[in-house]
Amino acid sequence: MHTQHRAPHEFDRRVLLAVAGTTPQILTETLYALSQTDTPFVPTEVHVVTTTEGAHRIRLQLLDEKNGKFHAFCRDYGLTGRISFLPENVRVLTNNLGEPLHDIISPKDNEQAADQIVSWLRSFTQDTGCAIHACLAGGRKTMGFYLGYGISLYGRAQDRLSHVLVSPEFEGHREFFYKPPAPQTLYSRSMVGAHIDERPVSTGEAQIWLAEIPFVRLRDGLPGALLDGQASYTDAVQAVQESLPDNTLLIDFAQRRIICGGIPVKLPPRELAFYAWHAKRSMGLGLKAPLGWKDTMGENNKAMLEYFSLYSAVFEGDILQPDYLVARKVFANGFDKDDWAGILHRLNALIRKAIGRYHGEQFEIQSRRANGNSHLRLYSLDYPVERIEFVNVNGGLR
Repeated sequence: MHTQHRAPHEFDRRVLLAVAGTTPQILTETLYALSQTDTPFVPTEVHVVTTTEGAHRIRLQLLDEKNGKFHAFCRDYGLTGRISFLPENVRVLTNNLGEPLHDIISPKDNEQAADQIVSWLRSFTQDTGCAIHACLAGGRKTMGFYLGYGISLYGRAQDRLSHVLVSPEFEGHREFFYKPPAPQTLYSRSMVGAHIDERPVSTGEAQIWLAEIPFVRLRDGLPGALLDGQASYTDAVQAVQESLPDNTLLIDFAQRRIICGGIPVKLPPRELAFYAWHAKRSMGLGLKAPLGWKDTMGENNKAMLEYFSLYSAVFEGDILQPDYLVARKVFANGFDKDDWAGILHRLNALIRKAIGRYHGEQFEIQSRRANGNSHLRLYSLDYPVERIEFVNVNGGLR
């Protein structure tokens, strides 16, 4: 039987791949959802990428021989011995020194995680006799993104991508791991005034859905060396971009638009200046380009002077234009948090609306955590600088 004519559940090797954080429940919930459909996909293997904390919780909460919820699930649904989920199937991410990661915080951590997750997934796609089901539900959002993008880069016809959804009263409940055959009573904790109320809920009322996520298969656009070798995430993305007919980003001041891979996106003056500002920083400062709203505060702030220079270029250098004068007044001492978030949201929303979420994401202003600070975020345009061009600029851009 030819691979392309076989349904995923018909493959002898069926692999569930997932990223996980501090809620290992997503693994048993996904296994439950996969195994209880009209055409069950019962994995022969489960493999997970996680952090040291995630591995600790999986080992104690799922894989403990006596009390592990994975083993309990298999017993409850007659799957004992049919699914291989061993401690060695849990892969812990490492930093650039090879040390296990407790969490993903810095840009360097993210880069390392991207390469490891995508390389890990690629290794499974080399087996033509294997069908992969990738689950996005666990771990940091960036981990799920890399897994999803990896399946888009390397996924075959038999591979699938999904997200598991659980009814609200059971989502994240520390004692709920799947819907057991015999209903059990759990207690859902919530605040009622100044007191904690433990409301009883029956697992018989729990609902678990598997939302399958369609994805674009880009595998055919990758050179053979990247399919077979140890390519980095960045190398694979670049190879796909180079296979596209038009991957240039044009910033067109005269028409007040950006052109993303041949698709025009009209932007209001404030948003166009904001986008051009980040593009210019990326082109000139490289790794030092990212900044946050706090970096713009203060009178005669250098970053804001750059922004206003580009703002005036939108109006061909006319600094008496009313819109420009209003902006100079409103942002005289920099952006506050709400103004920054508002411009950023409108800008990225316009790009997504014009291009689509999947293709448009690479052209959006992206955010990341600042080093060692889980609250402060920095922003930058991460599109390759060699593909960015300013066109029709008259005045103001220096």
